[in-house]
Amino acid sequence: MSQSYRGIRVLLLILALNSKTACATLHVRQSPLYIQAKAAGSINISCVLDPAYSENIEGIYLYRKRAENMEYLYFREEKAVVSEMYKARVHVTGNRKAINISISSLTENDTDFYLCAFVKFDSNYNILSFSGDGTFLHVLGPGECLCPAPSVEKVENHIHIAAVIALSIFSFICIVIVVIWLSRKMMKNRTIQQNLSVYEDMKMLSKCTSNTAAQIPKPVA
Repeated sequence: MSQSYRGIRVLLLILALNSKTACATLHVRQSPLYIQAKAAGSINISCVLDPAYSENIEGIYLYRKRAENMEYLYFREEKAVVSEMYKARVHVTGNRKAINISISSLTENDTDFYLCAFVKFDSNYNILSFSGDGTFLHVLGPGECLCPAPSVEKVENHIHIAAVIALSIFSFICIVIVVIWLSRKMMKNRTIQQNLSVYEDMKMLSKCTSNTAAQIPKPVA
């Protein structure tokens, strides 16, 4: 399997996972979308909330989606509470409106989809959650090499082309069905017309025969 094909598969996984993320993704800018890193390396994830929604934020969560939505860290009042198994490898800077998360000493087990979620309460004390688009981290295993990350625009273009091709095929099939239906209808109408014509000819012939028979004089007894 080629590296480019593997990259496209990974990006499709990202898109599929994004379709299941929490609401209000337009209010959080999380970057980058995709990271490739070598084992023992380090990466950075940035999460920024739209200023229009930044008031009364209680805290920020970072989740690992594929690991049963496991809570990775919780950030509140400029302090981060990191899960025990990651504490020595995670460093967080920023505030409740924007944070930068650094993860070091990466292993293959860190490969996952990471999602930022800003949490606040509304006037009725209902919990509101604003999440980003997420970041897919791919920690390379032995024998794997770094390759250019597939862009969302390129995949969207492929999807658009596939959609156009599918629509064209569907339209062609519809046209063929309509042509076949019209052809059969025309043949049926032609058959009916021919039957009517034969019936009229037979009716006319029968009428002529009756008139001729009526005109023949009967023999005198």
